[in-house]
Amino acid sequence: MNRTDFSVRTSEIDLAEVADDAVRRYRQQAAAFGISLAAASDGPSPAVGDADRMLQIVSNLVENALRLTPPGGEVRVVTAPGMLRVEDTGPGLREEDCVHAFERFYLHSRYGRDRAVGTGLGLAIVKELTRAMRGEVEVVSEPGRLTVFTVRLAVPAGEQVRL
Repeated sequence: MNRTDFSVRTSEIDLAEVADDAVRRYRQQAAAFGISLAAASDGPSPAVGDADRMLQIVSNLVENALRLTPPGGEVRVVTAPGMLRVEDTGPGLREEDCVHAFERFYLHSRYGRDRAVGTGLGLAIVKELTRAMRGEVEVVSEPGRLTVFTVRLAVPAGEQVRL
């Protein structure tokens, strides 16, 4: 639990393929919860990263989103070159909580009595894995409307970034 260094093997990966894989893995769970789960991209989404670690990241974010999104809600995994976003229509986070969302146990201690939350380690692991791939992760939220977790990685040389 105190580990802060993760091994990664970076290469050129396609974030759209990672997103599609994650959606396939969680489609049945989403349907059981009455939640729409979809991947969206405008084609290949190249990045420099570790495909296995990115799948771990997106899986964590999708699991969290499915746990918190009410029946009838939506979870989307959106990709573009160097970028992967997980969007959900769950309860969201207060602005002051977004700043601390990736700290170990912060959201668990903040919302553990009010919501179905995990162990409090998942988002800290997301942050560490993203950093190990020399990327960045952030969250923005409009409580009750939309929460968006965005992971940004380097784009392979010669690729254009589109947002």
